[in-house]
Amino acid sequence: MTLVLGSPLYMSPELVSNKPYTEKVDVWSLGVITYQLLSGKTPFESRNLKKIDYNIKHKQIKFENVNGEYWGDISHEAKQFISTCLERDPTKRPSIAELF
Repeated sequence: MTLVLGSPLYMSPELVSNKPYTEKVDVWSLGVITYQLLSGKTPFESRNLKKIDYNIKHKQIKFENVNGEYWGDISHEAKQFISTCLERDPTKRPSIAELF
């Protein structure tokens, strides 16, 4: 697939980079949504679209209690699930079936 659609905060690195992609972009989005549900914020937030793109491609995901995020009460398994979904290399990112 090559057509780029979606909300910037939920786009995978391959979409941001305008590269061909697979259904694994949905796994990435699932990771972003899970992060947001558990913390109240998106992992790649910014007011600038170029900064969002940069964050998606480079920002390290941290599970620290800052800016109203409460990661101390979140299980290791939930954090691992998010990290797995947010694997930047789509060949290493699991499929939906693999997540189950």
